[in-house]
Amino acid sequence: ADGIERVLDEVGKLCPEGPHRYGEDDITDRPTRFLASEYVREQVLLATHEEVPHATAVVVDDFVEPTEGGVTRITATIHVERPGQKRILVGAGGEMMKRIGTRARQRIEALWGHQVHLELWVRVTPRWRERGEQLEELGYGRDRGEGKQGS
Repeated sequence: ADGIERVLDEVGKLCPEGPHRYGEDDITDRPTRFLASEYVREQVLLATHEEVPHATAVVVDDFVEPTEGGVTRITATIHVERPGQKRILVGAGGEMMKRIGTRARQRIEALWGHQVHLELWVRVTPRWRERGEQLEELGYGRDRGEGKQGS
């Protein structure tokens, strides 16, 4: 009634259809390193609820995919701002970290369809959210994932 359909039809005629930018089965344009870090961070938030707020950053330090099948090996560091947050993440006898690592690994394996070895470390990085250079170093620059995480 207001001419929108007609305008869209006319504009559609002027815009040639191009090739698809991504494959039909692609779920994101982010690299697998980024997804691995996000799956770890997801499990940190689910496991700790309100105890460790969004003061965590996950950086994939090492990511090795075998050339033919086999196990993908991922080493990642979870950065927190205070020693108390680190104690919560590690948990008594390392139980919390074991639970986070197991669940993140299961999520990664379900997405990729093959076995993954995930090694996690926790590091206190005071005030990382307040310093621009620290944000860049941890992969939280202007476009999340363009830093270390997205490489």
